[in-house]
Amino acid sequence: MNLLSLPLEMDNARIDSRYRLVIAASQRARELVEGNRPRIESRYVKETTCALEEVLSGQADILFGQEARKAIVEERRRRDALRSRARTSAWEGTPSETVR
Repeated sequence: MNLLSLPLEMDNARIDSRYRLVIAASQRARELVEGNRPRIESRYVKETTCALEEVLSGQADILFGQEARKAIVEERRRRDALRSRARTSAWEGTPSETVR
């Protein structure tokens, strides 16, 4: 029997609904796909299942209200900076044509 087929036992003080659980797990799964290391040893391979296990075990941070909004803005800035660096390095790596 696997993790997803079992009834979920949630800490209602941290996770007040299944919707919040899904959102938190999907955000953590995105981090894992982007290369972050898992916070716990898991027998699962897929990032989504590992993320769900991390959230349910309390290893993933869950932010609420203003704290969550601030984290979203900071994450967008970080991703934009990474994208612009990737674009810049891609342009620097291509040979330029010489115009005579």
